Amino acid sequence: SEAIVEKVMFLEGVDIFQESDVDDLAAVAQYVREKRFSKGELIYAENDSGDSMFVIVEGQVRIEKERRHIVDLGPRDSFGETSLLDN
Repeated sequence: SEAIVEKVMFLEGVDIFQESDVDDLAAVAQYVREKRFSKGELIYAENDSGDSMFVIVEGQVRIEKERRHIVDLGPRDSFGETSLLDN
């Protein structure tokens, strides 16, 4: 479908998927869900048991550890990958 094609095209530009072929990306794209967050909204806390990886489509996400700023992430950056591996 057109939505899957758009997701695959987006995922091709995400570092973690750079070595993936189109068939693998199409399989991943079936599980991709769009979610919007408000400015200042907590997405994921450090000790949460997560089951999702996040890829930023637009905007920025501030990453903190123990309330200290670590980095700001932007479009096509990802975070939460380790929760997929841990679970």
